[in-house]
Amino acid sequence: MKKSTKKLISFLENYNRWRRSSYLYEQPVPEELGQCLDQAVEMLKNMNKPLSRQRLSQLKLKAQGKCELCAKDLDPEHKACLPCLAKRRERLRERKGHKAKVIGGKGRCIKGMDEESDTARAETYQKMSKANYLMTNRVLAEDLQVSQTTVARYRKIFAPTIRQQNELEHKMARADYSLTDKELMFAYGVSQHTVAKYRKIYGSK
Repeated sequence: MKKSTKKLISFLENYNRWRRSSYLYEQPVPEELGQCLDQAVEMLKNMNKPLSRQRLSQLKLKAQGKCELCAKDLDPEHKACLPCLAKRRERLRERKGHKAKVIGGKGRCIKGMDEESDTARAETYQKMSKANYLMTNRVLAEDLQVSQTTVARYRKIFAPTIRQQNELEHKMARADYSLTDKELMFAYGVSQHTVAKYRKIYGSK
């Protein structure tokens, strides 16, 4: 059985200490020692292997600031090629069984909520996801008819997302829409879809 690199180094170091008459370490099992030595020799041989032409080409593209797979320019925000990122997302969705995100849609339901056997708990999830967390715990608890402990628990889940959305709206409301989409993307660190969405709202004002 092969060991990880860290365990292999530790094993060989302990063996070397035992070989130098250190009484703090036990003699290793000869079979295990042979397997570790074979693995170490194999790793040293692989280190001296010349790089393939494909790998050399990838390293050259990386040094030029281009994608290693398709040789296109990297996106400055994502540090990767956008077409390759899209393909990676599609593979991940296919593997996990997710649906594609629809811009402006209601979004996916909370993870596990559709599989929740307890109907009351699923309804609480839904209700707390739409709560206004700018209000205090006491006011929310009275308004939604839940305990303050429940409000505090769901505030940790949903409040950061709502706060980020409010900050984004505040930022995009004061943006200079005489700039191009790319300039706004780099200036505010948002996607092109976000710029297009807020341009429709605030661009005509």
